[in-house]
Amino acid sequence: MDIDLYWKLKDEVGKGRISRFIENLVAKELNKQEQKLAQEYQEAAQDKNRWKEAQEWEQAQMTDWDKQDNGEDN
Repeated sequence: MDIDLYWKLKDEVGKGRISRFIENLVAKELNKQEQKLAQEYQEAAQDKNRWKEAQEWEQAQMTDWDKQDNGEDN
């Protein structure tokens, strides 16, 4: 950790509390990211066009795998 940052933290939160302070900040940031990702998944799940396209891609991949398993060229 940068020494100047350490001294600022020590002055701001106090000696012996820096680790807890950093842990709380990191936990808060990770929680925000998890919530954002969950919201994006919910939005994607509600997008019917996206679901349809994903299913089409999945079906195309399965067809390609079936052809490969049967020795057919793509």
